Amino acid sequence: MSRRAPSIVLSPRQQAILDRLSRSRTLPKRLAERVAFVLWSAKGQTCTEQAERMHVDPQRARRWRKRWFEAQDRFADAEAKNVSDDEYEVFLCEELADDDRSGAPPKF
Repeated sequence: MSRRAPSIVLSPRQQAILDRLSRSRTLPKRLAERVAFVLWSAKGQTCTEQAERMHVDPQRARRWRKRWFEAQDRFADAEAKNVSDDEYEVFLCEELADDDRSGAPPKF
């Protein structure tokens, strides 16, 4: 039995924002990597192909594909509210941010 990766379908607005983010030279590396995973997933690349391209473990590509897929309803809600492109970009980036980690908060 093989598992199928969830299909990623981007709205034109999501595509435009992610394309713009992918060309940014100031985007943090981890965020740029996640944007690439989403864009490649939407183009039909497998997680294994993406991982080979980025020289990372395929689980990382699977994680971000799955997380994006699970957030699609929230994305649709935000688009339906007609938020500005800037607000929508922030929202998309928040979805691609790291989850909170367990343990004690850092000391500094």
